[in-house]
Amino acid sequence: MSIAATREIRAKTSAEVAYLVTSLTKAEASPARLLALARAHWSFGNPLHWKRDVAMNEDRSRSRAGARPFASLRHFALAIIRTTGLSTPGVREAFAADTNPQPSTPVFE
Repeated sequence: MSIAATREIRAKTSAEVAYLVTSLTKAEASPARLLALARAHWSFGNPLHWKRDVAMNEDRSRSRAGARPFASLRHFALAIIRTTGLSTPGVREAFAADTNPQPSTPVFE
């Protein structure tokens, strides 16, 4: 099975084809079931990456070697932001403005 996707970013169109392998029999592998399985597979990782990309601009990072530790640090920073009750956009704006937002709960007790 293959899934073709196109996207347009800044007036530039790109196409991608993903080939999927399954152990399902032909009778078990209806198009609707294969689509549901493919969407379920990609829906797990995408929200995690999307959050880091939107909050931390991760896709713009140029670090390639050793990128995994940076992703872990970004994920840790988001966890701290989430536990303090602050919003990610608020923290990002405060950091850019060099101000100190006050959390609703202590970060470390």
